Amino acid sequence: MIYTIYVDGNCIYDPRLVQDGYMLISASLDLEASKAGALTLTIPPDAAGYGAIKKLSSTVAVKRDGVTIFSGRCLDEQIRWDNSVTYTCEGCLAYLVDSIQRPFVFPAAEGDPATPAAYLGFLLTRHNAQVPASRQLKIGTVTVTDPILPYRDWE
Repeated sequence: MIYTIYVDGNCIYDPRLVQDGYMLISASLDLEASKAGALTLTIPPDAAGYGAIKKLSSTVAVKRDGVTIFSGRCLDEQIRWDNSVTYTCEGCLAYLVDSIQRPFVFPAAEGDPATPAAYLGFLLTRHNAQVPASRQLKIGTVTVTDPILPYRDWE
């Protein structure tokens, strides 16, 4: 398996290109179902990716054999004694904290579907309207089919 790391679409780590400067001192990826995930990586000052990551704005992606397994943003950076930089990143599920879900009525209109997929789509549409395109989320495959009762808050 080959793991590669990209920042805003540009490769900063590839084990096949270490001699060309695409290197890291260390990296740790924590993936868990229904969690945002976390990535911590340390970049030496002579690496191609040094200084490429911008706190809260860069998109950091980890690929395994060309398939993205993590995407997120940098929350913190620490310059170490040897001028290397350690970055702490959170996964894209954490983008949901960038929007506000104000009180609402669901389903929005009589006759609208009241399914889990419709509810998630409703929430993501509201989230996506409040954030830039780089922080928008798409609904995946929803396998839950049980109908949900209409949620009528603030009526």
